[in-house]
Amino acid sequence: MKPQRTHVMIIGAGPAGSTLATLVARRGWSVVLVDRAVFPRPKACGEFLSPGALSALARLGLPLPGPEAGVLDRWTLAADGRNVTATFEDAPGASLPRAHLDTALIDEARSVGVEVLEQCAYSPS
Repeated sequence: MKPQRTHVMIIGAGPAGSTLATLVARRGWSVVLVDRAVFPRPKACGEFLSPGALSALARLGLPLPGPEAGVLDRWTLAADGRNVTATFEDAPGASLPRAHLDTALIDEARSVGVEVLEQCAYSPS
């Protein structure tokens, strides 16, 4: 049996890595996506999706956000005792737990043939 050839290896299965893996695999390349974490992972960041991020997810073909997401129509920046608030003019953003986003992106990558390796870390000898 001939060993399978991997065209691309992507380190990091967060939103950027998972999205890249999906797009590359859709072009017909074999992709391995590697991360030291196990998914879904608890992560208290990236829980805000701008209208632009939602548009990018739609172009990727992901049905996000789901019913677990909150709708955001404005944002506030607070610094040095001052607040600035702005509204989204054309479309709302969303609040979505990072674990849901990570899971959806990795599931999409797997669905197009990406091999996902979890709990992998480099250990110099």
